[in-house]
Amino acid sequence: MSKDSKAVDKSKNKLKKLALRKRDEKEKAKDDAVVEISLDTVLTSSSTAVPSSSNVPLPIHKANSMNGKGASINPALGEDDSDDSEANVEIEAQEQTLGLKGKGKVNGIKAFKQRDLVALAFAGDNVVSSFEEAKRREIASDAPREVDTTIPGWGSWGGTGTRKAPTKPHRIKKIAGIDPTTRADYNKHNIIISEKRDKKAGKYLVKDLPYPYTSKAQFERAMERPLGAEWNTRVGFQRATLPRVVMKPGIIIDPLEKQHS
Repeated sequence: MSKDSKAVDKSKNKLKKLALRKRDEKEKAKDDAVVEISLDTVLTSSSTAVPSSSNVPLPIHKANSMNGKGASINPALGEDDSDDSEANVEIEAQEQTLGLKGKGKVNGIKAFKQRDLVALAFAGDNVVSSFEEAKRREIASDAPREVDTTIPGWGSWGGTGTRKAPTKPHRIKKIAGIDPTTRADYNKHNIIISEKRDKKAGKYLVKDLPYPYTSKAQFERAMERPLGAEWNTRVGFQRATLPRVVMKPGIIIDPLEKQHS
């Protein structure tokens, strides 16, 4: 761009630079938001301690926040009035380190960052490997398998020194399971979908679509609607829970009689 350029070209160039700057800011914010957890890097208490060669002085608190009493260090006697002086020194070192957050390294002291805190919180927790092992056990328990139901000593000699009889085919029980390739969570590494069915709850499921409904989605939408008095008006709750046959108190109900043809 030069002084002789048109105003339209200048505005276009300015908008282009603004768009590039916004894109760089978004990418930088996205990179800062990503937290990488490394199980190898573990913070220890030594990372918060101030080295002896550092010229940064430790703050000495004149008041103890735990009990409200004065607690100071006498440099001439080298004695600490408080009982937990070591804990106070560690807390002061952490406060000094946290106070330098956002300034990077100052005199060899590294400020706490989000990635370091997350790595410290989840250090030693093998979440991924534990989840994979749990899914592997779930797939193995649901897979088809064969179980040998032969009892030692029944139908053949048993005991020490006897040879194990060959397995008889009619003693092998085949358990029909679920093929791992037909599971709902096949090739889905982040979830476990149970393939087990509740037989007791199966008798409450409808096999055919009831009469008033014309589609499956309509029936499911009607079943998802709550019937409690907390979610409906008083009149709507009474109409939804009204029995089919209503008799007034005191009326005699005759028993059913079998009609002879």
